[in-house]
Amino acid sequence: MHIAELRMRGWHVLGTDERWVDESRIPWAASPHRRRPVMNHYTAAIFYTLSMFRRYVLDPYRAVRVLDIGSSLEQNLAVNAADSVTLTMLDVRLLPQMAMAMLPFTFVQGSAMALPFSDASFDAVTSTCVLCHVGDGRYDDTLDASGDIQMLREIARVLIPGGHLIAMVGPILPDTDPPTVIYNIHRMYTFGWLREQCAAVGLEIIDTVTYGVREEAMAEVGASAEARYYGCITARRVVPN
Repeated sequence: MHIAELRMRGWHVLGTDERWVDESRIPWAASPHRRRPVMNHYTAAIFYTLSMFRRYVLDPYRAVRVLDIGSSLEQNLAVNAADSVTLTMLDVRLLPQMAMAMLPFTFVQGSAMALPFSDASFDAVTSTCVLCHVGDGRYDDTLDASGDIQMLREIARVLIPGGHLIAMVGPILPDTDPPTVIYNIHRMYTFGWLREQCAAVGLEIIDTVTYGVREEAMAEVGASAEARYYGCITARRVVPN
């Protein structure tokens, strides 16, 4: 990933050079700024995903094909519990063999930037905090400064017309701020930027919400206090005319 490329896209880059942030130097647990979060962001993601899934996707009278990209096993077990759901979980990381042997759904190792599925093959896609990391190499995926845009394009491709994306996208900044990257910890988005990028690939955002959480790493590298809010979106695949 090149800092110059991100700056050309209008992003604000925190840091003075192109070196990666050494996470071992960030006092995750010892910061004097620690505050009790509203909830853990994974808990928030499960709450939001299940709420929107029930509202927009779940149908007890027909089979629902769901692709999850990188969410927690707890969330996927909850989604898969519905009788009408057939769930496929994709992650760039390989799960432990024992865990895979016990899963009640299909697991596929692969990249969110190149989903190994055919067009219009899922009724819904869920994802937790992958968009803000994909392409930054933090989880051993391929470096790509536009990995998040490619991921959105791939999600739109595998969704049926009228299908839904339900995702926690990561830290959310006010629309008056530029999108920002803390190399290589997080991308931080605005809902305005997300609406534009989703619309460009055929996804219409129909719901947004933020949850108060706390990321110590962001405070340590100088991110604004707004970065403690994580955003979730629900988007619908636009039906072609």
